[in-house]
Amino acid sequence: MTTTATRTTATRAAEGVTWRCPQAGLWIATGTDGRPAGIVSERWRRGFVVTACTGHDLGTFATLDEARGALAAQAVEGR
Repeated sequence: MTTTATRTTATRAAEGVTWRCPQAGLWIATGTDGRPAGIVSERWRRGFVVTACTGHDLGTFATLDEARGALAAQAVEGR
């Protein structure tokens, strides 16, 4: 799967997390309070690796949607 993105793309997920994609293969999540929530990075042929803002590895997911969902859920729990 090839993912392309615009450098300054920002989207707001239903979970209340804002996503930016500063470069291809990297998504940065920010919570509604403006604090960093974590990142999702694409690993070619491996999936999408999720890292919380605390540095904890939340796992590797097959799809971007699964990875973003996992980080958003962790961000909501952490509040």
